[in-house]
This record gives sequence, structure tokens and C-alpha cells, in this order.
Amino acid sequence: MAVVIQAPGGKLMPRVDIENARKIIRLSNEGLSYTAIAKELHFNNKTVSLWVKKAKEGEKARVMEVTGTDLTTR
Repeated sequence: MAVVIQAPGGKLMPRVDIENARKIIRLSNEGLSYTAIAKELHFNNKTVSLWVKKAKEGEKARVMEVTGTDLTTR
């Protein structure tokens, strides 16, 4: 199943299926560069960077919700 979400600025992000989205995030968490991830999964660097950024924003929001802490002031 392909996932489409809005990127900052209201633009739609490139379609990436759930499996590849998870791979992008996992590889980024393992320390691979956007370029290395893009080459391995056959995506554009910008696609990889948008998905990683969106994942980090989501993680930050979850931490803020659970802890009641505003991480934007740190």
C-alpha cells in the first residue's frame, strides 16, 4: 500500500509504500546517509530526506504528548 502525506509547505510527498517507508527510517536510524539510502532503495535523495524529516517530526510529537514537555523550546 502506498502512502502519501503532506510535506511542510502543503506539498504532497512522493508515494512510498509502507515497507519502503519503514526501510528508509530504519536505515536512517542505523546511520546511513540519505544518498546511501536512496541508492539502495532506488529513490531520489529528496524523497528520502522528506520521509526521514516527517518521521522525526512525528517522533518528536509523540514524545511531547507522552511527557507533556515542549521540545520546541530546547
